[in-house]
Amino acid sequence: MSTVAIIAILDVLFVVILVVGFLQGFFRGVKRSALEFGITIAGVIIAGLITPVVTNALLGITVNVDGQAQSLNTFFVNMISQDESIAAVIESSPSLEAFLTSLPQVLLCAVVYLVLNLVMRLVCYIIYKIIAVISFKSKKKEKALGLKRNKWVGGAIGTLKAFVLALVICMPLTSLVKLVDNNIGILTASAATIEEGDQPAQSSEPVVPEMVTNLISGVNSSFFGVLNGAVGLDDFIFDNISKFDMNDETVYVRRDVSNYLEIYKTVSNIVGSDLESISSIDWDEMDEIYKQATEGTLYNAVVLNVVSELVENYNVLINAFPQLEDFSEIFRYVSVGINNLENPADYFKNDIDKVYSMVSTLARDGYIDEVRSGNLNAEDAVATLANNYSSQLLQVLEDLTSINLLHDAFSPTLDYALSLLDESEITNILKSMNTSISDWPELKNELYSMFTNFGQLSNMFKAQNLSITGVLENFTDVLSLSESSIDGIFNKLGQMLDLVDNMEIAKDNTGAKLLPKVLESLGLGDGNLLNVQPVEGEDGEITNYEDFFGFLSTPVKEIIGLDLQDALQNGNVDMNVVLKKIAGNITVTISASGERTYSETIGNIVLPIYRITALHDMLFGPVFDASASTGIVDLSLLEEPGYDTDFASCYANWQHDLPLISQVLYELEAHFYDREAQITMLDYMLSADGDINEVIKMLDDETVDLIVPPIMQAISLKPLRDQLSTAVVENINDMLSEGNAATLDLNAATYDPASNEDQTGEIVSIVKSLVEILKSSDALTSLDSLDKTLLGQLLENLKDNAYRVELSASTDAPKTEVGVFRSIFDAMIAQAEYELEVTFTDVIDVQGIYEVDFTQIFNLIELASDAENAFSQAFKDIVLNGNNTTEAVDSLIEAIKVPENQEMAKDILDTVNAITENHEFKFNFTEEQTAGIETAISSLEEEGQVSSDLIDGLRNLFGLSGGENA
Repeated sequence: MSTVAIIAILDVLFVVILVVGFLQGFFRGVKRSALEFGITIAGVIIAGLITPVVTNALLGITVNVDGQAQSLNTFFVNMISQDESIAAVIESSPSLEAFLTSLPQVLLCAVVYLVLNLVMRLVCYIIYKIIAVISFKSKKKEKALGLKRNKWVGGAIGTLKAFVLALVICMPLTSLVKLVDNNIGILTASAATIEEGDQPAQSSEPVVPEMVTNLISGVNSSFFGVLNGAVGLDDFIFDNISKFDMNDETVYVRRDVSNYLEIYKTVSNIVGSDLESISSIDWDEMDEIYKQATEGTLYNAVVLNVVSELVENYNVLINAFPQLEDFSEIFRYVSVGINNLENPADYFKNDIDKVYSMVSTLARDGYIDEVRSGNLNAEDAVATLANNYSSQLLQVLEDLTSINLLHDAFSPTLDYALSLLDESEITNILKSMNTSISDWPELKNELYSMFTNFGQLSNMFKAQNLSITGVLENFTDVLSLSESSIDGIFNKLGQMLDLVDNMEIAKDNTGAKLLPKVLESLGLGDGNLLNVQPVEGEDGEITNYEDFFGFLSTPVKEIIGLDLQDALQNGNVDMNVVLKKIAGNITVTISASGERTYSETIGNIVLPIYRITALHDMLFGPVFDASASTGIVDLSLLEEPGYDTDFASCYANWQHDLPLISQVLYELEAHFYDREAQITMLDYMLSADGDINEVIKMLDDETVDLIVPPIMQAISLKPLRDQLSTAVVENINDMLSEGNAATLDLNAATYDPASNEDQTGEIVSIVKSLVEILKSSDALTSLDSLDKTLLGQLLENLKDNAYRVELSASTDAPKTEVGVFRSIFDAMIAQAEYELEVTFTDVIDVQGIYEVDFTQIFNLIELASDAENAFSQAFKDIVLNGNNTTEAVDSLIEAIKVPENQEMAKDILDTVNAITENHEFKFNFTEEQTAGIETAISSLEEEGQVSSDLIDGLRNLFGLSGGENA
């Protein structure tokens, strides 16, 4: 049957009742109608008064159920308690049991009230008839006496009686019908749509059949139903006949249930997707609804008491509802907290009020709307709350820290909240958080300050298109900040961490701070950021995070200035890019005396950060690995003897090396390998094709002076030093035969400026000489093919190193170690003597090879190698090849007579003159031969064919008197 049909039937029935009432009154007249109306009203009142008594009496009737006598009240409770676990729950809560026992009265009273009114209608009619017979004449006598009845007024009274009676006796029922109809949407809600895999969606049947919903809607929408609920008299009557006392309170179930349903519908709208603005809700009305709900007796006398009793007996509750097992520890802590309270219900009332207050505070002023409409993530949501809703934040924290449940069950509540997160090291650290808070108001203030700082910091990051969470995931994002923003951001970050670090809640139960442990879990060493290694003459001890980030801001700004973000990503370091960027930002100052000073760009970055122990492994580990791959620098070599065992030595290594590294990088970057292509020597060395030999060929003396000493002296430039030494050895070995191949073994003393054994200057000279040879030669296949002057200079420089002990024997600072190039020098001499067929110590009268001036000797060899000049060949035959025959001397004398040979003769004899200033040539002439040489020279002089200079040169060559050195 449709709703419209039901409405029509009820309206017609109501009209019929009124018509019948009118007819009764019309025929009875005013007096009889008035009498019956009064008695009827009295009957209705009596029925209302005795309804609770009768209802309770009926519910107390004993019935036999399964052979056991039970009252209807008990039967109702037992019916609900069929499940043992539910029965245990009911038994554990006296308030719940008392409520369930009283509940049948609420359900039955409307029917009892209706029945009692029908019964009272019969009783009232009998009473009316008796009074009417006694008090009024019969209708016939009235007619005989000519008494007239006012039938129309009687009809009106009869109609009024029918109207009142029809409405009032049905009011409790229509009150219930109205309650159900107003909330029929809730009661008839279908089960949620379930979709499993590819199966089509299915939905359950409505909870309430359509016929019933139509009937309820019809009754409530009919004229009869509308009149009944017009002034709320139906609710008043139902509430008064269904009320019952509990815990010293009178409970009006319908009224409180109606309030709860209103709250449910309002909250449903709030969380519903169709609600565009939560702040647009009439929160004053919402507050009134909440007030009515929480001031109602059902809430205060039943709900709160039931909750407190169930929590006290939480084991029974968990047995009945195993899904509550996760909250068992929370129940346990709370049960202890309320165990000795005089009124546990107040405990929960406070907490529910605080939770509502928090929701109301955040909703009414638009915060929740802003979070929803902006789809804000967690960081933005917190920052928005802190920055734009500070007063609301303070109120929320006030409410939060006033919740009894949080006070008494902080530990298990925290454990449960953390259990919802993924298992992680940080989660485990937070589980050890101190939950014995001694000063909750202070905690509120600390949390407010922390949130405020967080909001301000988040805004600072957002202004740079970054976020706090993003930086935590990839700390190198900090390098994308502007230099001008670093001081402000780092200062605020330090302040916030100091707040967190000093909070009571940020410690474990032993008083140890948790922040260092959290930082350690993020890979920051031992997590103690404040542990900055002391360095003499530098900043003092750092005791707080604000000072720490102030200390860190300077190197970070330097890094940002170098634009290194792309080179430092996700723990990886592109050291090629880093070195290139650093080299391009080093500046050099040249004094009037020509001394160069390189800017401390690297030191300003590295040295402060190196002192922070917590950052050492995280930052320097990747740097060490990356540097070793460059072939230029290996920074891990500076970690001897070890950061943890001897920081001072490691730091001194860095201080020593960084200026040297700066010098090498700057000079390599300042010189082009390919000017046209704009490829610097540093670019080339960092490339896969980089070859130190190609670089060596392009060096000039000034550049060698600038880069070789730091390459030799810097501990961390060992890869470049090894390349350089290998290139020197390989190039020299290219000049030697396999039998003369040599090696070079550099050691620390070789390039220690503070050591008496420092050979850096000697090595520089050797490199310079080698560079000149490489530039002048297409291929190093033999010594004989080389420029003898350049070869002599190289051998002279090699000798200065190889025989440095002998050469310094007469000085005030004699050396105690032979040079590292000794074996190479020996190999070169052996090869030279083999190829040139000369033994140097046989040419000049010396104590050892170290006394030979190879620059002069090889200049002489170069001159004597002119195959087209007879004097050169004769000189070579005698002096270099050791031919001591008279014929050889005659050839020399004859050759010098030829004018074309005299220019060469002069050059050779001038060189001889320079050599013989310190040493004599060794000849194996007999006295007779020597006398013959003198005679031959004298003849030349007498003949006048040779200049006096040449005559003196010949005498000097053979050590005869009259020569310049005779």
